[in-house]
Amino acid sequence: TLFPYTTLFRSAKACWARPVDPTAVARRMRELTTAQIHAPSQILIIADDPTQAEFAGTVLGKADFACRILTEPLQLMEVLSEYRPDLILMELEMQGASGCELTALLREQNEFVDIPIVFLSDEQEPDKQLDALSCGGEDLLARPIDPERLIKTLAYRIRRARQLRDRLSTYPTDAQHTVLGTRDQLFERVDTLIK
Repeated sequence: TLFPYTTLFRSAKACWARPVDPTAVARRMRELTTAQIHAPSQILIIADDPTQAEFAGTVLGKADFACRILTEPLQLMEVLSEYRPDLILMELEMQGASGCELTALLREQNEFVDIPIVFLSDEQEPDKQLDALSCGGEDLLARPIDPERLIKTLAYRIRRARQLRDRLSTYPTDAQHTVLGTRDQLFERVDTLIK
C-alpha cells in the first residue's frame, strides 16, 4: 500500500535522489535540528501612489514581513545602496519610470539580478500581463488583489530565490568542474540511478 509513503512525503522536510551528497544532507540536518530565530523577510514596496503602497505595507506587515515603502521610483538605486530587500513589490505603471524600466535597470547589474520582483497592476488582459513579465519580473498580481494571495505569492518567491541561491553556492567554482561534472561522471551517475 502507498499510505505510509504518502504520509511520509506530506511530513518530510527533505528528500534526496541517490547518490546522496553527504554534505548536503549534513547541512540540511543542521538546519532542521538547530533552533534558529529567523528575521522577517525584507520587502521593498515601490509605488508612486502612497495609498496603494500603504495598503500593501499594512497587509504584509500583519503577515510578519518587514516593509519599506518608496514613493519616488527614481530614487530606487539610492535606496538599494543602503537597503538589500529579499523581494521588490513594484507598481507596473508609475509616473517618471515604469516598473519595466526600473526592472531593466536592476537586471543589468549583477548585485541585483537575483532579487525577485513582483509587479502590481490594474491590467486585466492576459497578453499584456505576459508582456509585462517579459521585462524581468517573476510574477504579476492584478487588482483587485486578494491579501492572502499577495502574502502567499511573495512568501513563495522569496523562498524560491533563497533555494536557488543556496544551490548555486554549493556548486564547485574551479574551472575544472561544471555543474554536471565530466562526461564519464555523468554516465556513471545515470547508470547508478537506473540500477
